Amino acid sequence: IGAIGYCFGGLCALDLARHNFDLKAAVSFHGTLTPIPDAELVPITASIQVHHGDADIHIPASAVNGFMEEMRTRKADWSLTSYGNAEHGFTEPHIDKLGVPGVSYNKEADRRSWTSTVAFLMERLEL
Repeated sequence: IGAIGYCFGGLCALDLARHNFDLKAAVSFHGTLTPIPDAELVPITASIQVHHGDADIHIPASAVNGFMEEMRTRKADWSLTSYGNAEHGFTEPHIDKLGVPGVSYNKEADRRSWTSTVAFLMERLEL
């Protein structure tokens, strides 16, 4: 079983992995990276892939750094790809119409993140 989430759903996918639910893989796209408060820092059993927009003002660098430190501490099998010039919501083609500051579609980041996700899930879920 794998979990994929976008934005808040990305946090949910990560939290399933953090709680060691019966997952082989968790993928987060421009998701919140905040760890679970007071979580037991046991090793994470699921493999984790995170796709982050480097220009995402909604997910600060401190959250990215905190996430990476948590993954190291919990000895997770993880990767985080940061896409240059990509803002929050970079996978949603129609998001520009909302006019929200710091939120925009990025075709290259969308394509690259999805290609990477498919390969990751094929490997981890043995498809």
